[in-house]
Amino acid sequence: MREPLLSQELVPLQEAAAAAYHVLGDHGRRAASEHQLGQVRGQVAMALAAVARIVLQESGGTRAITVAELESRFSSSVSAPNEKRLANPDLSDLYIRRSDLLRAIELLKESRSSFPS
Repeated sequence: MREPLLSQELVPLQEAAAAAYHVLGDHGRRAASEHQLGQVRGQVAMALAAVARIVLQESGGTRAITVAELESRFSSSVSAPNEKRLANPDLSDLYIRRSDLLRAIELLKESRSSFPS
């Protein structure tokens, strides 16, 4: 049986990371500012990449990238602290399939709930 087209749709990783942050975050009903999202977007993208395939769109096609490739894209200076390297990354050519995003968010929610607060 073929998957519905909607579940195969590629979602920009920038939007996917923001959506995952809102679903997974413990910030109540208040919306995060663009600045706050920029500060955590790279960390959320890395978390998504750890449990789902991230694809790079290049030359009219796509290819899966590894977590190491993703991290190297974020890193302007390897000696910079992790939170600085992952702040405001360029995610413009990176995507995640909608079905993979939904599955990744569920996995991350389950893993988060298994640790005491």
